[in-house]
Amino acid sequence: MKQRIKKFILTLGIVSITGLLISLFTCKPIARKSIAIITQNTSPFCSEIITGITNCTTNTFSYSVFSAENNPLLLTCYAETVMNGSFDAVIAIAAQAAQVTRTVQQKRALEIPLIFIGVRDPVNVGLVLSEEHPGVSCTGITLNNLPLTKGAEVLLSAAPSISSVLIPYCPSSNAGATEKEAYAVKQFLNKKDISVTLLPVTTPHEAIEKTHFSLLSHESILILTDGVVTDAVEGIAKIASSNAIPLVAFNLASINAGATAAWGGNYESIGQQAHILLKKVLIENQKTSETPVLRISGWDTIVIR
Repeated sequence: MKQRIKKFILTLGIVSITGLLISLFTCKPIARKSIAIITQNTSPFCSEIITGITNCTTNTFSYSVFSAENNPLLLTCYAETVMNGSFDAVIAIAAQAAQVTRTVQQKRALEIPLIFIGVRDPVNVGLVLSEEHPGVSCTGITLNNLPLTKGAEVLLSAAPSISSVLIPYCPSSNAGATEKEAYAVKQFLNKKDISVTLLPVTTPHEAIEKTHFSLLSHESILILTDGVVTDAVEGIAKIASSNAIPLVAFNLASINAGATAAWGGNYESIGQQAHILLKKVLIENQKTSETPVLRISGWDTIVIR
């Protein structure tokens, strides 16, 4: 009797193990969603957002990053690539990348979800019909709630006795929203009897060069929420330091580059928000056109050296 029981238990064990092995080798692995991340450069702003997105990765998503390094032709080429149907969704960081990718999406009449990050006014630049109801295969995270005069306020906190400031800025940065910010700051500071010189530039190199030759008679430098000029912050910081004047800049990482003061927020948390949007659209099957645009929070952090 005991021998029969032992034989039965042994047989049962073999059957169970065999069944387990069969299930392990025959079950299909869960297919991961393929996500493209397109960005115009690898600035700290973009890099930290990408870190925030990819750190949330489970077995649900896989990511491919396309950085154009401020090359417009390469950005267009990458936009064509990410919208070729190989990806389940596309994340575009900053206004230029979002606009170029959205143009390709519209031209090809594609339904591939596009999630933008860091666009000041997504309605005005044609990405969505409204922030509450995007109405298209595009949604994202906007900077629309960031006060236009935040940079000026930080400047006055860091250097309250200044009487003049030089502001290098790229008029086309953030789809033209930076120019609006520049004039708002100028008006704000002029009312406080502070002279403001707006210095239009088109590239980081030009920003450094023009700042060097235009600094005479200015007591401070201010860099706005401008991706182009922010990429030049290290070079501009050296100019400010050699002339012993304060430099206030957008992006908290500017402090490490030599700025006197900076403002911004936690960019990794923005990446995490983008990951949440991805889950809503791709896992919960929520329509992109009905997924409201998110407004960032916590961007009131100021650091003064």
